[in-house]
Amino acid sequence: MYEEKQIVRQSRGFSLVEMLVVMAILAIVLSVAVPAMSEYLDRRKIINAAEAIYGELQLARAETISRSEEVHVRFAVDATDSSIWSIGVSTTAGCDPTITDVTDASACVLVVDDGDGNIHGTDPDGDGTPVTDNDDRVLHVLQSTDFPGVRIEGVTFGGNQSSFDPRRGTADSSGSVTLEFTRGGNQGVYEMRVILGMIGRVRICTPNNGNAVAGYTTC
Repeated sequence: MYEEKQIVRQSRGFSLVEMLVVMAILAIVLSVAVPAMSEYLDRRKIINAAEAIYGELQLARAETISRSEEVHVRFAVDATDSSIWSIGVSTTAGCDPTITDVTDASACVLVVDDGDGNIHGTDPDGDGTPVTDNDDRVLHVLQSTDFPGVRIEGVTFGGNQSSFDPRRGTADSSGSVTLEFTRGGNQGVYEMRVILGMIGRVRICTPNNGNAVAGYTTC
């Protein structure tokens, strides 16, 4: 007959020394991780804005070719606050990207058939009276409110606008948009640039200085 023995293991709590060691390790990890995450988020803010503007220019070029008519990109920056800006894409030259009412003749819109057979601006009867169908008018505006803190510090396009040739896709005006974002904790400024060349090529770059954004070619 065997004697059964029950072994009871008692858990013990952390000692004060062990707790201090754990807290010290956590402090070290946080001191490295928090600034790195903050830097990443700041970088993403200006990158997102630059890529969005890049996308608007590419869209305008593609729409110009597919529609066989000029599509324009219009830039508007507040005269006193460069963090307030808007960019519009439209078949209307000189459209106003600050207007959000699609029924306004100056709004930056693209006409997209809603499938009802009546396409805004066309004259199917040939009587000289164009069709009015505001459901076909799609507002196409990029606004700074989607990119808080990102400023447009320079637009070099003539008349703050550019458009593309329907046959070749070339730009009628080359130029660039310079973006800046002030980093948190007085860590300086990030700067990026979206450049449109005469042949219609769009690219993003960053200046070769202390404001550069890692991962992008230098301007």
